[in-house]
Amino acid sequence: MVYYIVYCIIFMVRGGIMNNLRRFIMYQILFALLFIVTSFLSACSSESNPAGDSGLTDISQGEPDSGNEDAGVEDIGTFQSRLTRYPYITYRGNNSFTLFWETDHDETGYIRLDDKLYKVPPTKLSIKVGADLKTRTIYQYSAKFDMLPEDRKITYEILSLKTPLKSSFSSRSTNNDFVFAVYGDNRSGAPYLDENPTHKEVTSLIAKYEPEFVINTGDIVYAGGLEGEWYQFFNDGATLFRKAALFVAIGNHESGGYDIFNRQFDFPNGEKFYYSFDWGNSHFIVLCLDCGISPENEQYKWLKEDIETADSNPDVKHLFVSFHEPPYTFSTHAPNMDARNYIVPLLKTTRTRLVVNGHNHTYEHIFKDSIHYLVSGGGGAPLYPEKEIKYEEGETPYMVKYQMVFNFSIVHVSNNSINVKTFDNNNQLIEEFNITEE
Repeated sequence: MVYYIVYCIIFMVRGGIMNNLRRFIMYQILFALLFIVTSFLSACSSESNPAGDSGLTDISQGEPDSGNEDAGVEDIGTFQSRLTRYPYITYRGNNSFTLFWETDHDETGYIRLDDKLYKVPPTKLSIKVGADLKTRTIYQYSAKFDMLPEDRKITYEILSLKTPLKSSFSSRSTNNDFVFAVYGDNRSGAPYLDENPTHKEVTSLIAKYEPEFVINTGDIVYAGGLEGEWYQFFNDGATLFRKAALFVAIGNHESGGYDIFNRQFDFPNGEKFYYSFDWGNSHFIVLCLDCGISPENEQYKWLKEDIETADSNPDVKHLFVSFHEPPYTFSTHAPNMDARNYIVPLLKTTRTRLVVNGHNHTYEHIFKDSIHYLVSGGGGAPLYPEKEIKYEEGETPYMVKYQMVFNFSIVHVSNNSINVKTFDNNNQLIEEFNITEE
């Protein structure tokens, strides 16, 4: 193409266009054909290069194995490591993911992603884990994969284990049709200590619907400062978290464990506890009410800019927002008035149609000012009893469904509509509703 441009310039400078019009047209055709052929060959070369497909050039804290790309387990040795924390996936934006896992041995980690082999050195940690709260030494691995191909199932296998583990997850969808899940308030840890059977039950059921990602509305542990409780959260949900990217809205029970939170997750927006991401035709916003929300603070200003930008983007068909304490609820905990006074007015000026919260251990579906609010707090913590619904004088009733039940929701997003199905921990349908574009 460069040669073609240079040739045209020289040809015109010499004044040959008028005198040699026929030859000029012939050269134009020849150069156009040459450009098409070279472009085709270049595309073929790119498709035959696995590194070009995956976009992977390195891995966090480690480099791709310098040996044979087709190396098998026999080429990297045998291992004694057993999992102390099952693998789970977080999304950092820009189709980049981080895969975490932990073991009981100090061994270099090896992971195969599709047909590429990578190694990851461990980070040694001493923490209190288990019902006895004894200090144990574990080894954490975090593998960062950047710019993965979109709209694909990504297969991975952790090879550096006594028993290798193989699974897969969905890369970011660019399609207008995808599924995600919502649940919260599982509160692993005390008083359960060893396990939370209901949380295991709920996450195992969610996994059967094969969501591309899951949003937890907060209170994932009982005491945020006790690292052992975080272990229980991940291991209770292992069936789901190894296959679907996990997003979390910080709850009040995570207070005191913000440093631990940052060590467990790798979300968009760096180490801040509020963030947003795009998936398919939708924009998602996750907020931290514990961080404070008012017109004067940083999170509010960030939210205002982020949601207004997304709302004005013609490629964004749907807006979803999640934070822990609900602005509308009739259960044990009162509504969060900061959320009602500062967040809701911003949502009402945009195309936001679904807000997911937790905090109250129940299921509530509220429809107010063209926005659906779900209180999805039935992930495993003790349930709260239903209370009498009382509206303010002259207020239009807005409660759609209210039930004391363990629950989770499966959200199916398409081009112009959103389908929401909520199930109990026996996989029985509690409610189904549709949101259509106005």
